[in-house]
Amino acid sequence: MEPTGKEKKVFVIRVVIFFAVFLCLFLVINRVFLYKDNNFYNYVNYMSQPEESIDILVMGSSHSIDAVDSMELGEALEQEYGVHVSVFNMSITSMRIEQIAYRLQEAVKNQSPKLLVIETFSFAPMELSNDEVVRRYALDYMPLSTEKIKFIFENVEEGKSSFFVPFIKYHTRWGELEADDFRALSRKWLGSTSSSYGMRVGRKADYEGEWDDYFLQDFSSISGKIEIDGGQKESVDSILETAEKNGIKVLFLSVPYKVQMSLPSTELIQYNNYIRENYVDGENVFLLDMNAMMNSLGWGYEYMQDEGHVNDDGRKIVMKYLTEYIGENLKNCFIN
Repeated sequence: MEPTGKEKKVFVIRVVIFFAVFLCLFLVINRVFLYKDNNFYNYVNYMSQPEESIDILVMGSSHSIDAVDSMELGEALEQEYGVHVSVFNMSITSMRIEQIAYRLQEAVKNQSPKLLVIETFSFAPMELSNDEVVRRYALDYMPLSTEKIKFIFENVEEGKSSFFVPFIKYHTRWGELEADDFRALSRKWLGSTSSSYGMRVGRKADYEGEWDDYFLQDFSSISGKIEIDGGQKESVDSILETAEKNGIKVLFLSVPYKVQMSLPSTELIQYNNYIRENYVDGENVFLLDMNAMMNSLGWGYEYMQDEGHVNDDGRKIVMKYLTEYIGENLKNCFIN
């Protein structure tokens, strides 16, 4: 006997309910099994901020995680100019410029920053051995969206399915699950995991390696240029397009260091020179290259925790000059 129209309707409703329940359960399980690292908490902290509350958004690699204290920068600008400036450091370990372009598209969905600070070590070539883990830092806990789908198709060559559905990657974590994995289901708990605006640095150990004469060379005279590759150009174009569409000024920031991932600071200066020549206009796009300034800064190993990252004393110098640069060149973002 053919099912009646009413029976067909009931069947369809049951199917829809089944898949809705299945999807909800799957999303819950997926969230539980994700690794809850600092990048995860940084993102949920960002999402917990009131809409339209962030004035400066910082995006970059571990260089800007260690060098830019969002609370300190906001307080320094407020003290200097008498206006409240809210800063959020959304940097991720080993973050690349392609990921910044994608994350910016997601970030402006609920915030309208007036200034975007991009840390330029994000132009460093990616070592193949780090390729997957770096992408997971930036993608795994992000919601599935058209931007995420597009990024995965354009930037992930193998294992795309596990980026769309991270549970495929992490389903073996049964024995590692802790209380925090389950607490992550509570949006109230997630919103209270950090009271600071993004990555906040603490005291970092001083450099214990050999002190050679690397920082005695003349960095200010380096005039060569290293052209960024095609994918990076597309990413910069995307960033600047998003920035223009949303009325955001862009500041490229280069944090002093020696060498990391086989890229010495002498070569990063040449990347910065290319950025300056091709993108900086002094009106909407700016560059503060503190690697090229290392001689005038009196930079040395006493400001490093290792060859690639500043210690607390180095951070204070970066913060001083970054605050001054924003005050001299970009204070109109906050003061009408």
